[in-house]
Amino acid sequence: MSNSQNNHSEGDHRSEKNESKAERVEAKAENRERGEASKHIADGDLNKDIQASTLEKRLSRKSGATGYGVASADSLLPTEAEIQKMGKQLTAQLEQEKPLAVIAQNIGDNNPFHPQAPQVMTDATNATPDNLLSSYGRDNVMVQGFSFPNPVEAYKKEVEHHYRGKELAAMDKEIPAKAWDDAYKAFPELKQLGEKDTTRLMKAIIANELDHYGKEDLAQDEIAKTGHGGDILHKYSVGFAQIKPDGLRTMAKELDGEVQAGKRVSNPLDRFAKMDKDQLANELANPANTPLFVAAHMAHDLHMLNNHTKDLDVTPVALGYEYNADRVYAKSDSKHEHLLNKKDAEAKHIPYNSALPTDAVLQKSEHAANIREWLKKVQ
Repeated sequence: MSNSQNNHSEGDHRSEKNESKAERVEAKAENRERGEASKHIADGDLNKDIQASTLEKRLSRKSGATGYGVASADSLLPTEAEIQKMGKQLTAQLEQEKPLAVIAQNIGDNNPFHPQAPQVMTDATNATPDNLLSSYGRDNVMVQGFSFPNPVEAYKKEVEHHYRGKELAAMDKEIPAKAWDDAYKAFPELKQLGEKDTTRLMKAIIANELDHYGKEDLAQDEIAKTGHGGDILHKYSVGFAQIKPDGLRTMAKELDGEVQAGKRVSNPLDRFAKMDKDQLANELANPANTPLFVAAHMAHDLHMLNNHTKDLDVTPVALGYEYNADRVYAKSDSKHEHLLNKKDAEAKHIPYNSALPTDAVLQKSEHAANIREWLKKVQ
């Protein structure tokens, strides 16, 4: 065999060895890097986007490092230190920016206190009428959010259900004790229940609203607190009581009529009715005002229920149900033979009338069941 043939054979043999060695380096490095990434993923250290990016880069970067078409261990990306750095950068970015909030569609009903709101996406921080309406349209608004190191957990805890599990503590913290007494005294008709039962029912109603207080409610309240939310929120529910500004004005007008007719000495909502839209939205978002607004709602509902005492008993649960009646009859069902869930009727675009809180209705009502549970918990 010639020298050239020997050299060629030896060269091929060396090439095969080098390629085999490179493949082993690649496999070892990929396994090591996969292990590091998996550990961080299992520990919950990385955002899903970083997880996906990390694995994708490790699998796709396979050229030019050694001259054999594969990457060396030193060239594979990223290292454990780089992963940690990426996590820190993500946290720093989130601390500087406000997260996305979503105003989802609220379910309206025949009660003027509760709105029917379109779906709205929100972002950023500067909420003025001109910015909001010109940038996103009338139903798209910008709100302030939160800063937090763990986006997923913080979103679930602080946004998705902001007050869940801490409803009573939130009321104790945000609502002055005197506000309950003042609210009861503002509406003499509530003596029908008595102060103790009235206060318990007000707290049960508010606690239930806070239990179901979602990201859309949080966003709407943040808008109201900017002092520029009147034009946007007048048909949206606001605050702990989840009452819309337009509904409060309607109630105030009704009370004015009673004052003029000599049925009431004064209108407890008079000062709120005289506010502009921005001020009123801001006051609705103030928890300290919540007992008065709920008492006004209860007084309104009590008048109505007292007109139907032949059909029902006026109890705290019946009055609590009326705050957000969730059972209806189709308008075509004149004999009230088929009780419907309000959400189902709305989803199917069925015209309906709210069902009165008879015993049969209260047994089917989810809202009434919630009120019963909260009445057991509040003092």
